[in-house]
Amino acid sequence: MQIIVNTGKANIASADLLALSRTIRNLREEVEDVRRQLRQHTQLDSCRAELRKQEEALSLLTARLVNLSSALRQISDAYSRAERQNVDRLEEEGAHHQAAGVTIYEAGSYYRDKIHQILYQ
Repeated sequence: MQIIVNTGKANIASADLLALSRTIRNLREEVEDVRRQLRQHTQLDSCRAELRKQEEALSLLTARLVNLSSALRQISDAYSRAERQNVDRLEEEGAHHQAAGVTIYEAGSYYRDKIHQILYQ
């Protein structure tokens, strides 16, 4: 299994997710303002309760987007760090070693499960 991460695109996607989370936070604030303005109309209590539910849903969505953005940034950083370490190690050891057998590593289930948890919460 080969995994290639385009860190530039991952970082851009991470920034886009943060921008989207800000937009959703602003929308939640607008819903909150509307709900507050409806306080003077007692006959609209059910409407206000529904708006409150929407505020909570938007807050949760904002938090999830921020977490997803952070996770994507961490994955991108970890990949970049690993690539730099691999290149450095190859440059240091390349002149001293002959070609040998190749070992293929597969992402452990812990990391695969963590990624699925982040993406599909």
